[in-house]
Amino acid sequence: GKYILNQKPIAGKMYYIEAKVTGYQSIKAKTIVPEKPIIIYTKDTVRIIESVNRPIMNISVAIMDKVGNNFYWLYGTCIFKGRKDGGSCNAINSPYVDTFNRLIDSDSKYGFNHFLQIRMTDDGFNGEELRFIIPDMAGSGNDLQSFMHFLSADEHYDKHIKTTLIKRMSENDDLPFYEPVQIYSNIENGYGIFGSCAITTIKL
Repeated sequence: GKYILNQKPIAGKMYYIEAKVTGYQSIKAKTIVPEKPIIIYTKDTVRIIESVNRPIMNISVAIMDKVGNNFYWLYGTCIFKGRKDGGSCNAINSPYVDTFNRLIDSDSKYGFNHFLQIRMTDDGFNGEELRFIIPDMAGSGNDLQSFMHFLSADEHYDKHIKTTLIKRMSENDDLPFYEPVQIYSNIENGYGIFGSCAITTIKL
Protein backbone atom coordinates (compact mmCIF):
# COMPACT_ATOMS: atom_id res chain seq x y z
CA GLY A 1 0.00 0.00 0.00
CA LYS A 2 0.92 3.65 -0.29
CA TYR A 3 0.41 5.96 2.64
CA ILE A 4 0.80 9.73 2.71
CA LEU A 5 1.12 11.83 5.87
CA ASN A 6 0.20 15.49 6.07
CA GLN A 7 3.52 16.19 7.74
CA LYS A 8 6.83 17.35 6.32
CA PRO A 9 10.02 15.78 7.75
CA ILE A 10 12.40 18.19 9.43
CA ALA A 11 16.13 18.02 8.68
CA GLY A 12 18.19 16.83 11.64
CA LYS A 13 15.26 15.15 13.37
CA MET A 14 15.08 11.43 14.12
CA TYR A 15 11.99 9.54 12.95
CA TYR A 16 10.92 6.18 14.26
CA ILE A 17 8.46 3.68 12.83
CA GLU A 18 6.96 0.60 14.46
CA ALA A 19 4.39 -1.85 13.12
CA LYS A 20 2.56 -4.24 15.44
CA VAL A 21 0.49 -7.26 14.44
CA THR A 22 -1.07 -9.64 16.95
CA GLY A 23 0.87 -12.89 17.12
CA TYR A 24 4.03 -11.49 15.54
CA GLN A 25 7.08 -9.61 16.74
CA SER A 26 6.81 -5.88 16.15
CA ILE A 27 9.03 -4.51 13.39
CA LYS A 28 10.72 -1.18 13.80
CA ALA A 29 13.40 1.13 12.43
CA LYS A 30 14.62 4.72 12.68
CA THR A 31 16.29 7.33 10.53
CA ILE A 32 17.71 10.84 10.90
CA VAL A 33 16.67 13.14 8.05
CA PRO A 34 19.70 14.80 6.41
CA GLU A 35 19.82 18.43 5.29
CA LYS A 36 19.55 19.36 1.64
CA PRO A 37 23.01 19.74 0.06
CA ILE A 38 24.13 23.33 -0.43
CA ILE A 39 25.42 23.52 -4.00
CA ILE A 40 27.39 26.30 -5.68
CA TYR A 41 27.89 25.82 -9.41
CA THR A 42 28.77 27.47 -12.71
CA LYS A 43 28.06 26.28 -16.25
CA ASP A 44 30.63 26.62 -19.03
CA THR A 45 29.22 25.87 -22.49
CA VAL A 46 31.79 24.10 -24.65
CA ARG A 47 29.63 23.58 -27.75
CA ILE A 48 26.05 23.65 -29.04
CA ILE A 49 24.14 20.85 -30.74
CA GLU A 50 22.50 23.21 -33.21
CA SER A 51 19.92 20.75 -34.58
CA VAL A 52 18.17 20.65 -31.19
CA ASN A 53 19.60 23.89 -29.73
CA ARG A 54 21.12 21.90 -26.88
CA PRO A 55 24.29 23.07 -25.08
CA ILE A 56 27.06 20.73 -23.93
CA MET A 57 28.54 22.10 -20.72
CA ASN A 58 31.20 21.57 -18.12
CA ILE A 59 29.58 22.02 -14.71
CA SER A 60 31.90 23.29 -11.96
CA VAL A 61 30.38 22.25 -8.63
CA ALA A 62 31.14 22.85 -4.97
CA ILE A 63 29.20 20.93 -2.32
CA MET A 64 29.36 22.84 0.98
CA ASP A 65 29.84 19.80 3.16
CA LYS A 66 28.43 19.75 6.68
CA VAL A 67 30.52 18.47 9.61
CA GLY A 68 29.83 14.78 10.21
CA ASN A 69 29.52 11.74 7.94
CA ASN A 70 27.71 12.64 4.73
CA PHE A 71 26.86 10.48 1.74
CA TYR A 72 26.03 12.04 -1.61
CA TRP A 73 24.59 10.47 -4.76
CA LEU A 74 24.58 12.20 -8.15
CA TYR A 75 22.25 11.40 -11.04
CA GLY A 76 20.42 13.10 -13.89
CA THR A 77 16.87 13.18 -15.23
CA CYS A 78 15.15 14.76 -18.18
CA ILE A 79 11.67 15.59 -19.42
CA PHE A 80 11.06 15.20 -23.15
CA LYS A 81 7.66 16.30 -24.43
CA GLY A 82 6.14 15.53 -21.04
CA ARG A 83 7.80 12.14 -20.70
CA LYS A 84 10.11 11.80 -17.68
CA ASP A 85 13.28 9.72 -17.86
CA GLY A 86 16.23 9.14 -15.55
CA GLY A 87 19.80 8.08 -15.98
CA SER A 88 23.34 8.16 -14.74
CA CYS A 89 25.78 11.04 -14.37
CA ASN A 90 28.81 11.67 -16.55
CA ALA A 91 32.08 10.32 -15.14
CA ILE A 92 33.78 12.52 -12.53
CA ASN A 93 37.50 12.41 -11.84
CA SER A 94 37.59 13.35 -8.18
CA PRO A 95 39.01 11.98 -4.90
CA TYR A 96 35.52 12.16 -3.36
CA VAL A 97 34.05 9.56 -5.75
CA ASP A 98 33.51 5.99 -4.57
CA THR A 99 34.89 3.60 -7.22
CA PHE A 100 32.81 0.54 -6.26
CA ASN A 101 30.72 0.82 -9.46
CA ARG A 102 33.48 2.08 -11.78
CA LEU A 103 33.67 0.42 -15.19
CA ILE A 104 36.56 0.68 -17.63
CA ASP A 105 35.54 2.53 -20.80
CA SER A 106 38.37 3.53 -23.14
CA ASP A 107 36.01 5.75 -25.17
CA SER A 108 35.06 7.96 -22.22
CA LYS A 109 36.82 11.17 -21.22
CA TYR A 110 38.69 9.68 -18.25
CA GLY A 111 38.83 6.06 -19.41
CA PHE A 112 36.02 4.94 -17.11
CA ASN A 113 32.32 5.37 -16.36
CA HIS A 114 30.14 4.58 -13.38
CA PHE A 115 27.24 2.15 -13.34
CA LEU A 116 24.14 4.34 -12.92
CA GLN A 117 24.55 6.79 -10.02
CA ILE A 118 27.76 8.27 -8.65
CA ARG A 119 28.44 7.98 -4.92
CA MET A 120 30.52 10.63 -3.16
CA THR A 121 31.61 10.81 0.46
CA ASP A 122 33.32 13.41 2.61
CA ASP A 123 35.69 10.80 4.07
CA GLY A 124 38.98 12.65 4.60
CA PHE A 125 37.36 15.98 3.59
CA ASN A 126 34.86 16.42 6.41
CA GLY A 127 33.35 19.91 6.57
CA GLU A 128 35.23 21.14 3.48
CA GLU A 129 34.09 22.37 0.08
CA LEU A 130 33.91 19.35 -2.20
CA ARG A 131 34.91 20.82 -5.56
CA PHE A 132 34.77 18.91 -8.84
CA ILE A 133 33.81 19.23 -12.51
CA ILE A 134 31.12 17.25 -14.32
CA PRO A 135 32.29 17.35 -17.95
CA ASP A 136 30.24 17.33 -21.15
CA MET A 137 26.80 17.47 -19.56
CA ALA A 138 23.96 17.95 -22.04
CA GLY A 139 21.67 20.83 -21.11
CA SER A 140 18.09 21.67 -21.94
CA GLY A 141 17.11 22.12 -25.58
CA ASN A 142 14.14 22.00 -27.90
CA ASP A 143 11.25 20.16 -26.20
CA LEU A 144 13.65 18.81 -23.56
CA GLN A 145 14.54 19.82 -20.01
CA SER A 146 17.59 18.37 -18.27
CA PHE A 147 18.23 18.28 -14.53
CA MET A 148 21.08 17.30 -12.22
CA HIS A 149 20.27 15.99 -8.75
CA PHE A 150 22.49 15.98 -5.66
CA LEU A 151 21.05 13.58 -3.10
CA SER A 152 22.18 13.49 0.52
CA ALA A 153 21.29 10.12 2.07
CA ASP A 154 21.17 8.98 5.66
CA GLU A 155 23.50 6.07 6.48
CA HIS A 156 20.76 3.46 6.00
CA TYR A 157 19.50 4.66 2.63
CA ASP A 158 23.12 5.08 1.48
CA LYS A 159 23.94 1.44 2.25
CA HIS A 160 20.70 0.31 0.65
CA ILE A 161 21.44 2.14 -2.63
CA LYS A 162 25.03 0.88 -2.71
CA THR A 163 24.20 -2.79 -2.13
CA THR A 164 21.34 -2.57 -4.63
CA LEU A 165 23.73 -1.30 -7.32
CA ILE A 166 26.27 -4.03 -6.46
CA LYS A 167 23.47 -6.58 -6.86
CA ARG A 168 22.45 -5.17 -10.24
CA MET A 169 26.07 -5.09 -11.43
CA SER A 170 26.56 -8.74 -10.50
CA GLU A 171 23.41 -9.69 -12.38
CA ASN A 172 24.59 -7.81 -15.47
CA ASP A 173 28.00 -9.48 -15.42
CA ASP A 174 28.87 -11.83 -18.29
CA LEU A 175 29.95 -14.53 -15.85
CA PRO A 176 27.45 -17.41 -15.51
CA PHE A 177 27.92 -17.48 -11.71
CA TYR A 178 28.34 -14.61 -9.28
CA GLU A 179 28.67 -14.14 -5.56
CA PRO A 180 25.30 -13.53 -3.84
CA VAL A 181 24.80 -9.97 -2.63
CA GLN A 182 22.88 -9.17 0.55
CA ILE A 183 20.74 -6.07 0.09
CA TYR A 184 21.11 -3.85 3.15
CA SER A 185 18.16 -3.68 5.54
CA ASN A 186 17.73 -1.71 8.75
CA ILE A 187 14.36 -3.17 9.79
CA GLU A 188 14.51 -4.85 13.19
CA ASN A 189 12.74 -8.26 13.05
CA GLY A 190 12.07 -7.81 9.35
CA TYR A 191 13.46 -6.88 5.96
CA GLY A 192 13.44 -3.67 4.00
CA ILE A 193 14.59 -0.12 4.42
CA PHE A 194 13.40 2.85 6.45
CA GLY A 195 15.69 5.63 5.38
CA SER A 196 15.62 9.26 4.34
CA CYS A 197 17.26 11.66 1.94
CA ALA A 198 17.20 15.30 0.86
CA ILE A 199 17.78 16.43 -2.72
CA THR A 200 19.01 19.64 -4.32
CA THR A 201 18.22 19.91 -8.04
CA ILE A 202 19.67 22.22 -10.68
CA LYS A 203 18.33 22.73 -14.20
CA LEU A 204 20.95 22.35 -16.93
